[in-house]
Formats: sequence, structure tokens, C-alpha cells
Amino acid sequence: MIFLMSVAVHAQELIDGLYYRLNINKGEAKISASPVSPYSYSGAICIKPEVEYQGTKFKVVGVDGSAFYMCTSLTSVEIPSSVKVIDLCAFYGCSGLTSIDIPNSVTKIKDSAFYMCM
Repeated sequence: MIFLMSVAVHAQELIDGLYYRLNINKGEAKISASPVSPYSYSGAICIKPEVEYQGTKFKVVGVDGSAFYMCTSLTSVEIPSSVKVIDLCAFYGCSGLTSIDIPNSVTKIKDSAFYMCM
């Protein structure tokens, strides 16, 4: 008997000033927290529906848990219609956030995604 197992290959990369967790197998990306300098995202951010890394395009499908955690200087975010999920605590503690554009494509906003934002 032979068992085949599919393993998702992930990489975290800095692309155009934002960190993305790339799913190499699926060609998908999710915004993630900076591993170098947490809490560092600030100002107005416009997330692109697609990013390119080493010649491969990745569709941006989500905002990872704690991606913008405690980014108190973050003021606004535009989320593209390619995004389906905003994960746990994604914008937790973003007290400076005054505007966020969430498209109808987002079908799931997990617990505490916007806790302590205002």
C-alpha cells in the first residue's frame, strides 16, 4: 500500500513593504506580521489583490492572525476583493485605525479581529 501526502510549502517574504505568508503549492498569499519588527505597520495601507515573488504570482486570499496586532500607528486599510478571511486578532489593538474597507468577498471574520480598535 502506498500513501501519498500533500505537504503545503510556505515561505514568508517581504513584498512591497508588507510581509506575506506564501503558499507555494496553491499560489496563494496571506498578509502576515513582520517577523523582524512586530507592531511596525503604520499609516495608510492598500493591500494588492495579487503579489509577485521570484516570477510567480500569488493571489492574496487572507489576513493572517495577528498580522497587524498592536500596530497603533495604522490609520487605514484597503482590503482587495480577493480576500476571503480575516483571521483571529488580525487588527487587535490598532487604536489609530479610523478607516477600513472590507469587501463583500470576505466571508469570515474570526474572533477578536478588531478588538480594541477604537
